[in-house]
This record gives sequence, C-alpha cells and structure tokens, in this order.
Amino acid sequence: MGWKAAEDSATGRVYYYNKETKETRWDNPDAEVGEGANVWMAVVDEASGKTYWFNKKTQETRFCSPE
Repeated sequence: MGWKAAEDSATGRVYYYNKETKETRWDNPDAEVGEGANVWMAVVDEASGKTYWFNKKTQETRFCSPE
C-alpha cells in the first residue's frame, strides 16, 4: 500500500512511487496484489499524452486521481 502513480516529465510514461518506502518502479505494484487491490490504474492516452485513470472493475475512466 502507499503506491501512487505519476507521469515522468521526460518520457511521458507513468511510474509508481511509494512515499513510505521511497521506492519507485515502472510496473504497477497493485497488479501484483489479489482481488482486494486498488482497481484503479494510471494509463497514458496516446493521442494527447495525458495520464488518466481506469477502473478495472467498473470500466470507469477519470482524468483526476481517484486516490
């Protein structure tokens, strides 16, 4: 827990960071946890380059972080 998504300004790619452990990574750590995991994932829109969030369970999308 404690993971947040952010966009790398140099590449436009989404990365994940943990404020508690100071760890960063490119892959979504929530994808490794089971059913109780956060169902939101950050995605970069190819057309605009903007990051949006997608809920894997409800199929909802948002341009602001759900956290």
